[in-house]
Amino acid sequence: HRDLHLSIRRQRQMCIRDRVVHAQRSWDILSRLTAQKMGTSKTGKAMSGAYAVLLALQICEEVHLYGFSPYKRRDIGQAVPYHYFDEIPAVLKHHSFDLAIEVFKTIRDWPCSEVRLEIHP
Repeated sequence: HRDLHLSIRRQRQMCIRDRVVHAQRSWDILSRLTAQKMGTSKTGKAMSGAYAVLLALQICEEVHLYGFSPYKRRDIGQAVPYHYFDEIPAVLKHHSFDLAIEVFKTIRDWPCSEVRLEIHP
């Protein structure tokens, strides 16, 4: 039983590793294509939340996003929180929040996608 348990554990780990690699490659490709569509070459690295979304899209038939938005100042001049649970400011030189939202919209609008992605404000 121990050998069977270890074999199943290795298969799960391999599957997770493959999904993570696929999420990384998906971000690389989609961010480049989306950046070109936006007229920029800046892609930046994906936020951990973006990877979580890309992993969820591999597992789930339907994914709903809440709290993802371009990181911009509100009309009243107040900064939009980076996280909903703290006041840590975002480091914008590493991540492109505008690009991430556009990547999610590209996935949502993809005509051959077998996954439903909903983006909620």
